[in-house]
Amino acid sequence: MGAFAFSPEPGTLAAQIHDGLVPPEVAEERRAQLLDLQREISRERNRGWLGKKLRVLVEEPLAKGLWSARSAGEAPEVDPQVFVKAPAARPPKANSFMDVKVTRADDYDLTAQPL
Repeated sequence: MGAFAFSPEPGTLAAQIHDGLVPPEVAEERRAQLLDLQREISRERNRGWLGKKLRVLVEEPLAKGLWSARSAGEAPEVDPQVFVKAPAARPPKANSFMDVKVTRADDYDLTAQPL
């Protein structure tokens, strides 16, 4: 989820609204509270994946033994990732599917190991 504080765009109807607007610092505080709540929700949902099997599309190596991947639930560039820790002796192939077991759940991303 993304959230933005209201900012009037010149030439739009919303830019003509003046009654009921909160000060920018209040809008920013509310946005921050919303994102904090979403981070907690995301972390709790991700914890539900711990120990479970997931099919991912391996994308590219990030570092020695660490690959970026995505499940069917994540879109490129805008959604979280699944980081796959694979032994250097058996690296996955980029652009291939792989079954993994989730071993770590962070606020937005998951970490997994090949099955």
